[in-house]
Amino acid sequence: MADVYKSIVFGGLGTVSFTAPEANNYAVDVKISLPTITSGAAIDSLLVVTVNLNGTPWFTTEAGQQGFHTSVLCAVNDVITIVFASSNPADNSLNVIKSTIAISEGV
Repeated sequence: MADVYKSIVFGGLGTVSFTAPEANNYAVDVKISLPTITSGAAIDSLLVVTVNLNGTPWFTTEAGQQGFHTSVLCAVNDVITIVFASSNPADNSLNVIKSTIAISEGV
């Protein structure tokens, strides 16, 4: 059994998918950079991130959260999807939201 590690840089809103090559716990760590105004103050982002396992919600953030960690128990070929969604127009501009996603075996 080899250690599995995947790092993804993702811009904007949308969905990232990962297929588990082995049955195991997978740690999902996400760091998010949200839009700011020129003075550096945070805009009230409404970004909500949902982690799904085979299409079923597993974990959901609060609006505007800038990162999280969760663990997902997978069987072989289970699919983890990470969905970035927002109804705030400030969040919808191209690449104003930047996310770094790390998925690895273990907790």
